[in-house]
Amino acid sequence: MADKKTKILITFREGGQNGGPFISHKRILESELRKKYDLVAFYIPNARKLRNPKIFLNTVKRLRAERADMALLCGLQTEGFMMTLACQCARLKRIMVVHGSSMEAIGFGGLARFIFKMIELYTVRHATATFGVSDYVSSWEICKKAKRYYGTIYNIADFTQTLSDVPNIRKSLGIAKDDIVITSTGRVIADKGFDILCEVAKRFKDNDKVKFIVAGDGEYRQQWLSDIEKENMQKQVYLLGYRSDIDDILRESDIFIICTKHETLCNSLLEGGMHKLPLVATKVGGIPEIIDDNKNGFLVSLNDVEGFVNALNSLINDAELREKMGAAAKEKVEDKFSEKSIVEKLDDVFTYALEVEK
Repeated sequence: MADKKTKILITFREGGQNGGPFISHKRILESELRKKYDLVAFYIPNARKLRNPKIFLNTVKRLRAERADMALLCGLQTEGFMMTLACQCARLKRIMVVHGSSMEAIGFGGLARFIFKMIELYTVRHATATFGVSDYVSSWEICKKAKRYYGTIYNIADFTQTLSDVPNIRKSLGIAKDDIVITSTGRVIADKGFDILCEVAKRFKDNDKVKFIVAGDGEYRQQWLSDIEKENMQKQVYLLGYRSDIDDILRESDIFIICTKHETLCNSLLEGGMHKLPLVATKVGGIPEIIDDNKNGFLVSLNDVEGFVNALNSLINDAELREKMGAAAKEKVEDKFSEKSIVEKLDDVFTYALEVEK
């Protein structure tokens, strides 16, 4: 009989399909690691539900029933804290993947900030092992206080592309072949800078050869739709909502942009780079680990509408520059975010955590 594989639960928050942690955990679940480990998807309620005693105890019961060796958790916020407690109750080892922190949230202070700081400290002090998804994350004070901190392990970039046989995004939207398509993907919320992108798009109102495509859903989308109607830009800005054909959209794009206000890394930028698109993004968080300014794209200061407009104009007016930067973006992603090197690091931290006594 073959040796039984070590069973590791890969956690996913219910309803989080459009978020970076969900996507990065899905890629771990589908990676080469599944040949060595029994990787099992384990869906958990959101933090608000987990605070309900009945739901929390049911989660502990489900963890015990899995008879797993370890769980991979994501996030330091309330969700990570509650799942740490649940794993402790189930006597289950846990690796904490630091994707974000409440300390990074905008407009978050006072007593609430202190309480969440203590929660996050407890979480990293009681994890079997911890790692961050970027060097920026690894520089945080909270990570330095982890009991066993491995270091940085980047998200696995999606090198496989799901493409339809015939490109049809431009045709379906009525966009001409020679129009410049600027694309952004992700949760359409103000924190991700879509209010800034809205202002940037307005600056190109008089240039009908420039089109903006946004794939994703969120609370800011409805407000932006109203602005588009008010500005009569329905044929220039397309808010597509949640889409499953991101690869097709990126294939027919010319430039990728994200105006986010904080970011630990950015799966969307990695996807844009894989499609050989020049990248334009805010110089915050872990984004400079992806973009080499003036080489594979442009880094722009936080909330700098004029800076984004200037960066886009440089690319819109220079096809050769778009091609050069796009090629450099793909090379950077393939080199720095290769699945082979990331999987090796994940295997290393899994082995380490499994050897640590509970």
